[in-house]
Amino acid sequence: MNPQAEDRSLVAAEAIRLLEQAKLTIATCESITGGGIGASFTAVPGSSAVFRGGLITYATDLKVSLAGVDERLVRESGVINERTAKQMALGAALSCRADIGLSATGVAGPDWQDDERPGMVWLGLALPVGWDDRIRARRLQLDGDRAQIRAQTIKAALACWLEADDPASAEYKACTEAIAELEKRQYDLVITDMKMPRVTGLDLIRHIRNRYKGVAVLMVTGYPSIGGAVEALRLGAAEVLRPSARHDRHAGGHL
Repeated sequence: MNPQAEDRSLVAAEAIRLLEQAKLTIATCESITGGGIGASFTAVPGSSAVFRGGLITYATDLKVSLAGVDERLVRESGVINERTAKQMALGAALSCRADIGLSATGVAGPDWQDDERPGMVWLGLALPVGWDDRIRARRLQLDGDRAQIRAQTIKAALACWLEADDPASAEYKACTEAIAELEKRQYDLVITDMKMPRVTGLDLIRHIRNRYKGVAVLMVTGYPSIGGAVEALRLGAAEVLRPSARHDRHAGGHL
């Protein structure tokens, strides 16, 4: 393995380790790298636990049809820009049903594109619901030939998750714990009046609805934090709506 490839492999392995630790999944939407980011993830043993898959939107029209990038944005501003990178990242997360979306769009060269010279790259990162500033983009200006620019882009993209602010926020870790508890108990919806600084009750409901399907209903109320609610669930102190009562509660207007 050449030094550059070995370096990318180490970064990918660390990203996967942190994703596993946070119990999060990731998906990619790639243009300039042509699948290289996904390939770096899947080269790591055990990556299937966190890597959902990816979109290779090398052609401009595929960014619209597969990733959901706004057609007017593409027509008026091209595809080498911040908004396109963000929309590609979000499209990856939505299309692949992943917690995180990661994207790369840019110019590898030797020709210019959209009035941008080779080496201009935008990376996009769509973080989970509830995170501050969750749809992000990063601009790179890289030097080198085509192969070098693509290799640098892959490494920078792999590092994006490592550099995300507060990747193990207490609120999101608690949210993940709650979802695990729900899955174990076979519920699919939380109705809550909990007040949380980042992960609101509605965010939690949406996240659970997106991730888990076809089970019953749970109600947790009156707890100042989601961590407290999870502990109450474990101790059996929370108000719990059993599967047999779900239709009565639905009819009663709780949803």
